[in-house]
Amino acid sequence: MSETIKTNFVADKFLQSVFVFFLVLFSSAVAFSQSERPKLVVVITIDQMRGDYLDRFKDKFGEDGFKRMLRDGFHYRNAHYSFMPTATGPGHSAIYSGAVPSVSGIIGNGWYSRELGKSINVVNGMDQYQTIGVPDSISGVGHAGPDNLLVTTIADELHMASQFRSKVVSVAIKDRAAIMGGGHTADGAFWFDAGHGRFVTSSFYAESLPNWVERFNTSGIIDRFNSNVWELSYPEEKYTVSREDDSQYESKMRGKKSPTFPYDLNEMNAGYVSYYSLIVTPFGSDMVEALAEKAITEEKLGQGDFVDYLAMGFSSTDYAGHQFGPYSIEIQDMYIKLDKTIAKMLKFLDKKVGEGNYTVALSSDHGVGAAPRYINSKNLPTGIYNTSALKSRINQLIKSKFGLNDIVLSGGYSQIYLDLEKITDGELYHDIIATVKTFLEGEDMVQSVYTRDEVHSFSGDLPHHVRLLQNGYHPQRSGDVFFIIKPSWLGQSGPITASHGSPYIYDTHVPIIMYGKGVPRGSSVRKVAVTDLAPTLSLMTGSAFPTGSRGVVLTEVFEE
Repeated sequence: MSETIKTNFVADKFLQSVFVFFLVLFSSAVAFSQSERPKLVVVITIDQMRGDYLDRFKDKFGEDGFKRMLRDGFHYRNAHYSFMPTATGPGHSAIYSGAVPSVSGIIGNGWYSRELGKSINVVNGMDQYQTIGVPDSISGVGHAGPDNLLVTTIADELHMASQFRSKVVSVAIKDRAAIMGGGHTADGAFWFDAGHGRFVTSSFYAESLPNWVERFNTSGIIDRFNSNVWELSYPEEKYTVSREDDSQYESKMRGKKSPTFPYDLNEMNAGYVSYYSLIVTPFGSDMVEALAEKAITEEKLGQGDFVDYLAMGFSSTDYAGHQFGPYSIEIQDMYIKLDKTIAKMLKFLDKKVGEGNYTVALSSDHGVGAAPRYINSKNLPTGIYNTSALKSRINQLIKSKFGLNDIVLSGGYSQIYLDLEKITDGELYHDIIATVKTFLEGEDMVQSVYTRDEVHSFSGDLPHHVRLLQNGYHPQRSGDVFFIIKPSWLGQSGPITASHGSPYIYDTHVPIIMYGKGVPRGSSVRKVAVTDLAPTLSLMTGSAFPTGSRGVVLTEVFEE
């Protein structure tokens, strides 16, 4: 054998050895990553949970709920939404898809559809679907589906990666929470019809309710929750981070003469046949947890060869937050009781799936601003404006200047839709737009105003609130004029104590906690986006990132 041939032979053998070494190393890494995947991923969304609640309320929590997750999991203390409006539909879609509204199409809890010529709900009004579980929905939560969501979710991608061998179940009070949590391909997505007091689904997902959901509905457990009395967990004087119970800055619940404890659902429901009061109390969260336990047991989640998935939407915190505000004693007690509900769920997961076999991710769809009437009493800057009156005033202005009636079709989430069929040419359109912009810039509650063309063409290093506005803009679905209200102002058309939707820190700041298999202990104050959660869970479960994901992987979760 010549020296040249011998040298090449040795080199080839060396390269082959290196190739085999890395092939074995890669195979081991793949096998390791598969063995490290959880048997069950549980994603918990707590509607309207501000980022400061965990710190404010911590001293009243037990050791086995939030504190367990904070102690043994990873807490991102500086997580934010990177878009406006900060609302339930966009927030849940961002958690589960990693996409901002400009990509997902979920620009609000509702918007004006020029295609349909009417205002639509983010998941309701799908006439091709029927409510499954009740004869007809009397509470506006029927005929629902995920059609408006233009991207896939972590659940959809998990299904694709396993060729639909993974099981996907989503349960919540709100339909939009359950549907965004389950995505387009859920094996089951269930939400609560407060008119009938039953969990329902849509014909998009199934032709009938599973037997275990039907048994839950008829077992009497819902009526027992609806007969409970909400009492304080501690003596009132122990609630030192909340204002007094009897507060003039809160809204009264139906059947109550004052916004004070106790809240006796039997007394409050006298003369009514509905379950609307139930979902404003902690018992709404208990009901979701009970149904989630049934889902794990009956669907054998976490018992198969592939990663299963459960989404849980605690929506009662949002209903109570709007009713009482973030500094109320009701909200503090709501989270004290939710802490016990979380502890109950973790204990059940330990028993059914096995401690160390599951991963939990917890976050919120948005925060909430303080009640304007309350902070005004403390001499802090704030204000309230009437959204319906604003629409009427703009219509009157356009009629007086251009002779056009009812030019404003809809307004909400700080955007104005104009009736384009009444505007005959482009020059008239721009004149009307300029008039509306000038009018809004003169309003007390307005921080800044932008036209559709301006938002569409923004580029470069944008101011923070403008970047959030642009991330929430979708060219086929958004309005014609956009305005950002001043900090701590509230737009309302009904008796709402506090609300959300703005680009300000109190609405964007929410917690992210990851706990369980594959998650190290620790915390970080690094600023992260809520859209980072979806690709992180996708990487953890070995599935592709959702199609519209804008997030980046939370690397700390993968570091020992």
